[in-house]
Amino acid sequence: MVKETTNNFVSNKQKYIKNVLGIDIFIVSLIAVVSNFPEYMIEPTLALYALSLGSSMTFIGILSSTTYIFQTITSIPVGRLSDKWGRKPFFILWSVTASSVPIMFAAAKTFWHLLPARIIWGLGFSANQVSFRSYITDNTKPERLHVAMAIYYVTMGFGVVLGPLLSGRLVTQIGFVNTYLIASLIGSFSILFVFLGIKNNSLTPNVTPNSQSTLTENLKSVIFNSAIFSVILLTSLNMLGHKVVFDYVPAYLSSLGATTITIGDLFVIRGLFTVAIRLPIGAAANRLGTWNMMVFALLLQSLAIFLFPYSTRLLFQSVLMAFIGLGFGIFLISSAIHMMRIAPSHSRGITLGVMATVVGTLNAFYGPIRGYIADLFGISSAFMIMGIFIASFTFVIIISNKLRNSNP
Repeated sequence: MVKETTNNFVSNKQKYIKNVLGIDIFIVSLIAVVSNFPEYMIEPTLALYALSLGSSMTFIGILSSTTYIFQTITSIPVGRLSDKWGRKPFFILWSVTASSVPIMFAAAKTFWHLLPARIIWGLGFSANQVSFRSYITDNTKPERLHVAMAIYYVTMGFGVVLGPLLSGRLVTQIGFVNTYLIASLIGSFSILFVFLGIKNNSLTPNVTPNSQSTLTENLKSVIFNSAIFSVILLTSLNMLGHKVVFDYVPAYLSSLGATTITIGDLFVIRGLFTVAIRLPIGAAANRLGTWNMMVFALLLQSLAIFLFPYSTRLLFQSVLMAFIGLGFGIFLISSAIHMMRIAPSHSRGITLGVMATVVGTLNAFYGPIRGYIADLFGISSAFMIMGIFIASFTFVIIISNKLRNSNP
């Protein structure tokens, strides 16, 4: 009887992995861990690295904008081509970017030399935005999408947690340059995994993109779709909060005398909470409602950002980083599921391309302003200004969405 029960458990587990996760999603998740690891090794320390090269906070904002500008320029073409050529070429592009950009950062002699790497990263992020989520959606049955997406984001989260944990200690021991070279080495493994594991066909019916419409019509169908565009605007606010945390927190804590280890550990706390919430949110997405979760996540992050400079106690800041991590994780999963459900199956790539373009444009605009506010008013005041800004525009989008729904 026990043996039979055990066999049933193993059989059910194998069926679950095959039917819900699948080898394709497992491979994608593995690539996500390795290719995103360098990003999260570099991002928590990049502002400090730029400052050490003589940068101002305004220039750090410009660095962020540079990435978003080139993401904006390339996102729609990349999305369109991924619908036409398949996702694999763009997995390759992202994995090559993940391994090469850290070397470019390491080779910088002045803060101006960081700009080319941010340009290349913008192109890579376009490929990242399109390839991963589209590939998962292509290879997952609709009723299991929320679970598959959650599993992908949970596995990707290993880099979110371990990247800052490793980089904070490595920078202290061997410096920025050697740390970034190690990040490049880790990222290079993703190239091998892409060539060996990613196929260039989908489980969904093959539909030739734009066979019945022009590119302009596809763009209009995305931009003038209020449901899709509301998610795009909320995503831009989520990414603004993300960049506020990665630009302001290291500089602010460093000004208080915190070490790179302490800063890295705070980002580990953020990472732990953003990863831990992903699978529960994915499992509960149908019941809680993805739109409600997106709104809650943004308001939670804006409150934590607003409160961050109110105390210099490490425990207080740790709790706020946990809230920021929870908010980011909730938004990441709920927005991905929401967008993939409402995007037309034959144009998911271009939908994500338009999304990346709009988000990139807005964040390219936010970047220098974000840095200038910090230089003009000080980082403490900048936290509060940005927290109010994110919360205010979240409410504007909520009200606009309700008005549209009440007046179809």
